[in-house]
Amino acid sequence: MVSSQIPFPDKLDSKKPEEWKRWIEGFECYRIAAGLDAKEEKVQINTLVYAMGRNANEIFKSFQLTEEDQVYETAKQRFETHFVGRTNVIFERARFNKRVQGAQESVIDFIESLFTLAETCQFGTLKEELIRDRIVVGIRNAVLSQKLMQDDTLTLDKAVPSKQSLQSITKSLKEMAKMGKLTAFETKREDRQKIKEKYPKILKIRKIPRDLPEECPAIDATSRKCKNRDHYASECKSKVVLSVDDERQDGNSDVDCYFLGEVEDNESQKKWSVDLSLGKTQMRFKIDTGADVTVIPEGSYLQTGINNLQKSSRQLFGPGQSKLSVKGVIKGNLKTGNTKDSTQEIYVVENLKEPLLGRPAIDALNLVQKVDTIHSDDNRRIEQKVKTMYPICLKVWESSASS
Repeated sequence: MVSSQIPFPDKLDSKKPEEWKRWIEGFECYRIAAGLDAKEEKVQINTLVYAMGRNANEIFKSFQLTEEDQVYETAKQRFETHFVGRTNVIFERARFNKRVQGAQESVIDFIESLFTLAETCQFGTLKEELIRDRIVVGIRNAVLSQKLMQDDTLTLDKAVPSKQSLQSITKSLKEMAKMGKLTAFETKREDRQKIKEKYPKILKIRKIPRDLPEECPAIDATSRKCKNRDHYASECKSKVVLSVDDERQDGNSDVDCYFLGEVEDNESQKKWSVDLSLGKTQMRFKIDTGADVTVIPEGSYLQTGINNLQKSSRQLFGPGQSKLSVKGVIKGNLKTGNTKDSTQEIYVVENLKEPLLGRPAIDALNLVQKVDTIHSDDNRRIEQKVKTMYPICLKVWESSASS
């Protein structure tokens, strides 16, 4: 028999009614190919129920069809009502609206998937427009997406004229995108190779001399790392860590600005640090007596468990006047091991290397003593003895010093 040579479609999972549309389309192909459509109605119905798999017979019995209703199309329609009627429209539309082209998925497969998902969304007359919109925003190719968005007369038929033309468009746009990337970098690559051959030491020096020819791509370039000129950030050798200085910005700006100075990264220099409790965590701060604010990295803030992060009206600037990303400011209670504590404004800064303890917190926690003049009992005794033994000499010296 012909039917025995054609395998059944996969079983239908009755717990996933959204799969019904796809499954019944596959079964219809099997029904025609196997010649089942020419068989008696009961044979077709029983084959349908058997092919569906587990629970299908119980579902069919619940229809309670009469002898007159024992027709394949009637049974199929009852199954349709059973599965599609249970579809959660909100859920189906959410699945449709979240659908994007997969990393290994072709554009054609993605579009066909959208058509399938739309079947259970009950979009009505908006169906074609919503599929069109989902194609535009869901495709992975940014060039193709941009091209479609620029067409204000775009329809579904224009977006998907045919599989063949879609494949051709996609291929052309991929080539265009590839050529665009090559064009953007080809000149730099050629210039770099030319200069490398003509000036072999150019890539080994930190800062390109100003007397090099204008063909050098780094001439007048500004390093994003140190903000100095005539070299790229990739060739920059600057090593700096951040210290915070409270230096108000000159001008008419209404925003307070804190500028961050530069300190050379000398590993041999021992850093002053102190362990403090902040929120739910213990944190090691670098003591920075030149800083007028206390700052912590974003990652350290997340460990504190403090949730009162507020937007800051102040700005922090790093080396070379580069603006830092201030996530916000918190009111935090800093506590030492000897139970001294102080509530301070603490700024949360993205990509900060380590927590820095500013001068207000240092003073409040009495971590560093301020000493203006050093005196000792021995010094005082010697001074008094000199005054007693040599009063005349001392007067002469004082008078000469004052003159």
